[in-house]
Amino acid sequence: MNFASIKYILVLIVVFCNACSTQKLITAAKIKPESNVVFPEIPLSLYYREAQIRYGIAQDSLNFYVAIEAVEPITCGKILSRGLLVSFNTNGKKKQEFGIKYPVGAMGKQKMEPMNLTGNAMQNRAAIQEQLDNLQELMLFENGETEGGVYPLAMIKGIKVKLTATDFGGIIYQLRISKNRLKYSPSSEKLLGIGIAIEAIRAPLGGPVPDGTSMSGGMPAGQSMTQTMNGQQQMMGQPGMMGGRQPMGSKMRNDSYSLGFNFWFFVK
Repeated sequence: MNFASIKYILVLIVVFCNACSTQKLITAAKIKPESNVVFPEIPLSLYYREAQIRYGIAQDSLNFYVAIEAVEPITCGKILSRGLLVSFNTNGKKKQEFGIKYPVGAMGKQKMEPMNLTGNAMQNRAAIQEQLDNLQELMLFENGETEGGVYPLAMIKGIKVKLTATDFGGIIYQLRISKNRLKYSPSSEKLLGIGIAIEAIRAPLGGPVPDGTSMSGGMPAGQSMTQTMNGQQQMMGQPGMMGGRQPMGSKMRNDSYSLGFNFWFFVK
């Protein structure tokens, strides 16, 4: 074996070791199932800095539970307009075998309606929650399919999902999925891969992003969500303001993207 061959083998070993070290391994908290609790409280002890979201994972003998909290207005707007995709792989790979997109976003019939909110945080939260509760569609990706079908939540067995508005304009996403639906065996020695993603969208030539958000993200055009912090109101989603549609006459780069994100972690 010559020196070049040895060098090549060493490079492969280093690449393999680096790839293994980048896997984020998480131990899912084990909880006792409660018949009258659909979404148990899960510690949000993990943090994804790029999107400023906290998340957590737990399991009982029958289900996996995923909880995600977004507080940054741009991220919240993207979740509502494009939907949050949670993917699963029972072989410990970064490849979607089964995926759930909720809310369905621009692909669905049910959308957030414009809201005229007050400076009262509790009233705002109740108004937003009423609309979130009306989002009763999800998109399923099964058997590695790249295009999913849209279904009413009530028709889907083994999956429960909901959005909850927080006092200051944030969103908490909660998902319960049965291990049978994932075809996941509790005795499996393989890691469970879980991916969390929001789609990135290319802006059309000289126009706004197709879902109505600005290039920085934010609420779809015509929608508003008011945060009340320290007695001050912050309007999001209004035309010409951060998080809303770009003003008429504004120009965008032809190769611009409204950024999304996609990250995976692995449960043992």
